[in-house]
Amino acid sequence: MVAISEGARAGLRECQRQFQHHRWSCSLASTSSSAFGHIVLVGSREAAYMYAVTSAGVTHSVTTACFRGNISTCGCDDRRRGRYSSSGWKWGGCSADIRFGVRFAKKFLDAREVEGDGRALMNLHNNRAGRRAVRSGMRTECKCHGVSGSCTVKTCWKTLPPFTFIGKHLFHKYRKAKSVSVHKAWSTASRGSKSAFPTRRAARRHRGSRRGGGSSDTRVMPFSFQQVWPGVATLQ
Repeated sequence: MVAISEGARAGLRECQRQFQHHRWSCSLASTSSSAFGHIVLVGSREAAYMYAVTSAGVTHSVTTACFRGNISTCGCDDRRRGRYSSSGWKWGGCSADIRFGVRFAKKFLDAREVEGDGRALMNLHNNRAGRRAVRSGMRTECKCHGVSGSCTVKTCWKTLPPFTFIGKHLFHKYRKAKSVSVHKAWSTASRGSKSAFPTRRAARRHRGSRRGGGSSDTRVMPFSFQQVWPGVATLQ
């Protein structure tokens, strides 16, 4: 819980830093008594960013606590330790266990989105975007070993990026956020219906959205295809 709390505060600080020159500067989030829940009531781009950066903060903080040894149930990611890469260097050191951090953040944060409505689907998508930002930002660090500074043996490990890097990455996503609407799940029975996806491209987008989570009978899709529930934005 300490790591979760630190991650939520890190997300709030990063949100305030990214929006410090904007009209909205995470003011609702900073005055809220809880870092979780519908702290931004309107389904907007700002809400999308707040959920994504909070999810990223929890993922980043839990993963950091793992490789620092602060959590007894996790530690380093040793799956590739001792193996050689195709470039000749060897995996070693303490790699950050991003898999544990992602699983824990998903289990903790996604559990509150139980309504099954459009806002919950939007929040689940943005939670996933935050976790993905941390995973995709993982870096490889190396250290040389040898006599007189020579690099006879080089060991490498995976490490987390600075959280400011993740916040900036999500801010770029925020600037390109798209409005979405709620619709019933598309099926083969509705292919000939005008209320289904109007193009094959829309169907492909739908199949991609299904991987983002949510209930089995409702999905979110770009607002331009079906105007059912406007005013919601999401990070792609």
